[in-house]
Amino acid sequence: MEKKMTKRALQAQETKQKIYRCGAELFRKHGYQNVSVEQIAQAAGVGIGTLYHYYPSKADLYGEVFIRADDFFRAFEDPAVLKQPPKQALMDYFRQYARLNEGMGAEYVQLLAIPKNREIFEGNQDFELILEQLLAGYQQAGKVSLRCTPAQWRAYLMTCARGVIFDWVIHNAPDYDFGARMEFVMGEVLKPLLETQE
Repeated sequence: MEKKMTKRALQAQETKQKIYRCGAELFRKHGYQNVSVEQIAQAAGVGIGTLYHYYPSKADLYGEVFIRADDFFRAFEDPAVLKQPPKQALMDYFRQYARLNEGMGAEYVQLLAIPKNREIFEGNQDFELILEQLLAGYQQAGKVSLRCTPAQWRAYLMTCARGVIFDWVIHNAPDYDFGARMEFVMGEVLKPLLETQE
């Protein structure tokens, strides 16, 4: 029998969610470096001590935002996705990847390249494994190239997608159309994968 949550436990869960949502929104709007713990607490309507109870540091809150990024890709685990043409499903995946990164903002994404920040995210690459499983499904169905393993294709595709992100971050210009660049580059990068005649 499932234990019912107490009113106090529900309130604690709601408070943590509110802090998370406010922090994620502030990071997205202003960039990680430009947001203080005080601003997050104020936006969430909680005291700083309450914020620290749930998130011992601003970096911990940022880490949770990244960890939850995997949720953006859960739809690609549905076996029904394999009924779509591979190009459509894979482009949808990288459109989602672009939206995730663009939503976080260029400054926010830059933090991922700093080695001391990477340890927060260790083991949180489920979204890449979801891509690998999708590729394996298409290979089993004979719809994509067998020239590389699904893990090799995943590594290749993610390297190219990260290249677009790097290009966006270094240009950091208001007229840089990140979504369009991701669309073009990944459309080209997928061509060898979609060649099934070995």
